[in-house]
Amino acid sequence: MDNSNTLILALGTGAQNIVNHFYEQNQDFNILCISQDSEVLEKSKTKTLCFDDVTTDYLWEQIFENKIKPHKRLTVKQIELLRKEFANYKNIIIVSALGGSFSSYLTSAMVELVTLLNLNYKVIITFPFEFEGKKRTNFAQQAFNEIKEAGCITGKNLFIYNNDTLLYGDDKEITDISELFKELNKIKERKSIEDSFRAIDEEVSKILTMILH
Repeated sequence: MDNSNTLILALGTGAQNIVNHFYEQNQDFNILCISQDSEVLEKSKTKTLCFDDVTTDYLWEQIFENKIKPHKRLTVKQIELLRKEFANYKNIIIVSALGGSFSSYLTSAMVELVTLLNLNYKVIITFPFEFEGKKRTNFAQQAFNEIKEAGCITGKNLFIYNNDTLLYGDDKEITDISELFKELNKIKERKSIEDSFRAIDEEVSKILTMILH
């Protein structure tokens, strides 16, 4: 894949952490981190874009109640900003750590946008750790369903990884959502929360490298 024609798009804090790790070894790639939190974006090592006009609580509510369909979640202003950012690229790699409010809310909307712009794309998503709680898992499931409805096909342009399985179980892609919960029962030990997230950043960064090369 031609680096100059490819943009890695990180949605939310979790994805930003992943691409920051990736960027340490791959500084020749074009990366854009998007979040609604300007303080989080200040920690980014790459180009950023802040969508600060929607609060986190509002995002959670909209996902849970499914009030706003994906194609209506981006404002006209946001779409124009993204069109300008995408103008010089043919390939978009979307990285999203589902379960977080921002990433769960906007990943499917971003898939629909790049499709409308006739851009080639791949989507790399992770599911939250079990210890992050049922609420985040439920939102990840909701977002996953929307992403598939937006046209993503597992193994073709959609790559799905479960944090618990990736870190503690077999290092493999999950192709069936039911497998995620079966794999959780195999977990025997757990690292500290901080170590777990750091390890996931490293593992998904490796996956991103393989997909790009």
